[in-house]
Amino acid sequence: MREVKVRYANNKTEIKSIYGVVTVEMCGRAGEFNVLAEPEGAQPLVGQIILEQLDLIVDPSTRKVIPNPRSPEMPMVEVLMAMPPNSGSLTLTKTLTGFAYPRNVVRNCRRRA
Repeated sequence: MREVKVRYANNKTEIKSIYGVVTVEMCGRAGEFNVLAEPEGAQPLVGQIILEQLDLIVDPSTRKVIPNPRSPEMPMVEVLMAMPPNSGSLTLTKTLTGFAYPRNVVRNCRRRA
């Protein structure tokens, strides 16, 4: 198990243990997310990470969560490129489980001070 610092909707922070990965399904779309322990009966909030990774939006007129109208049949994956395609540049792909980085990029990343 590993621990992370979490921030709640009321801005309270705590250290919590991550126990593993669960599959979350909403609006016919599914993704895998880390799960951490909360007291029994705690009401989870669906946040930005889950909405983005499942490519869901909140319709302001109905206040309901819906699939992104730009890609109603499946989640759209964003490809972030530093240079045009086929230029031999580094490509970072936003996936359902976060960003997929080449190993050498992860190894060379430094924690910000």
